[in-house]
Amino acid sequence: MDKLNDDQLKGVDLTIKAVSKIFPFIKGGEVNKDYEKYNVILYVDLFIDYFEMVEMYGDEIISGWVRWYKEGGPSELKSSALSAFVKKDDNLSTFDETFRKYYDLSDKIKSKLNMVYSHLPENFKVPYESALGGVSDVSISVSEYMQYK
Repeated sequence: MDKLNDDQLKGVDLTIKAVSKIFPFIKGGEVNKDYEKYNVILYVDLFIDYFEMVEMYGDEIISGWVRWYKEGGPSELKSSALSAFVKKDDNLSTFDETFRKYYDLSDKIKSKLNMVYSHLPENFKVPYESALGGVSDVSISVSEYMQYK
């Protein structure tokens, strides 16, 4: 993918802001630093409040991660999976349910990102040339969820 222009960066920013209205634990985001490696998918990093998210969904952060967060700051809570820091019971079925809940939430976030992005004016979107011919818009996906503060 070529370097994004100002309008395309603004399109990503507008998309993230719109989706943060739907999911209030999303506090912002940015284009992933390695975005140029991919042609069809535009990866973004979302800044989220893990603590707010788990409270909204009736869960807790694993106590060890809370301690590391207090000692090391937000860089300690960064993952490609929303469920990475969520406390899970030892019961396998509960573990699977928790994982599935946050996996589904991540899918909903990505779906909303792409839905909002698809409604932007063309100059705000990133095109790519399809292998079948023709031009399409990239899809947006999340590379990492990062604690925002």
